[in-house]
Amino acid sequence: MNKGIEFRQPPASSVLWPVPESKPLQDGQTYYYPDLNCCDGTGCIKSTWRGDIVDFRRLRAGIVHLDEWSAKAHRDAIIIARGGALYERTI
Repeated sequence: MNKGIEFRQPPASSVLWPVPESKPLQDGQTYYYPDLNCCDGTGCIKSTWRGDIVDFRRLRAGIVHLDEWSAKAHRDAIIIARGGALYERTI
């Protein structure tokens, strides 16, 4: 391991999220996946299944959801399981 880099392992958690899709979708089908980079509160990205390598990478990563709510819940679960806090608007 690199000296000076702190590592942590999250404790066993009861954080739950909707089960992602496990099989390829139909071409042209809309799906959503968690967005950990967003800071505007949207929490997910909408995409269209084309059956390309990017779609299959997301599918194998377990992040493909058929609805926006599930993708957002998955994003929140990832943040909470890693000890982070959810973004809350104050205005």
